[in-house]
Amino acid sequence: MKKNIIFGTSVAGFEYLTNKPDDLIISAFCDNDEAKVGKKFLGLPTISPNDLDPEIHNIYICSIFYNEILAQLLALKFLKESIEIVRPQSVLRLENINEALTVLQKATKIGIK
Repeated sequence: MKKNIIFGTSVAGFEYLTNKPDDLIISAFCDNDEAKVGKKFLGLPTISPNDLDPEIHNIYICSIFYNEILAQLLALKFLKESIEIVRPQSVLRLENINEALTVLQKATKIGIK
């Protein structure tokens, strides 16, 4: 069974982790920011994209940079079937600003920037 990784240590990653399906187990976060690699984010390890393996990882992209991350993962030989782009509605829909602010406030309380 493949391990599930959230790509992006941000508000979107926080929102997805806290609202994901109950049966989806997340093993780690991944981020391109080397300052975050090796540290914990929401209690899970943060790994480098260099540590990703198409044979053992499914990726959930939770970032506004999803196009760049998708291209990066495809260059690492990930199949499209192993990648899901997650666009948390409260982060991306401006008409739902109150919900986005609530998510941002929760994230800020636990130290997410």
